[in-house]
Amino acid sequence: MSCSASNVLSPDATLVSAIRSGDEQAMAQLYERYSSIAYPVALRVLGETGAAEDILQEVFMQLWRNPDAFDATRGSLPGWLAVITRNRAIDSLRKRRPDDSSFVTGIELFVDGGRAQV
Repeated sequence: MSCSASNVLSPDATLVSAIRSGDEQAMAQLYERYSSIAYPVALRVLGETGAAEDILQEVFMQLWRNPDAFDATRGSLPGWLAVITRNRAIDSLRKRRPDDSSFVTGIELFVDGGRAQV
């Protein structure tokens, strides 16, 4: 007796299904399996280990809280996690207030051919 490919769940789909039921072990397995993919994405975008770790935690918490956000018919779980991580990291960059050293301390105005600091 043969099974069609559409009737066989991938290991990832099985774990996501278990997460829907609140299985913490399944979540731990997915984290163990894919944190090494998501973390470098966040680190590359953010350039800071602490910020990358925060994004990693947010992404996996999102999966825990809303496992239905992942649609296996649209792509692989590692690919989805990488995209979600990248998007979260970019959002984090947009929300950041630039540190004081990156701000110009004054605005140069040209008044009567001279410059004044405001």
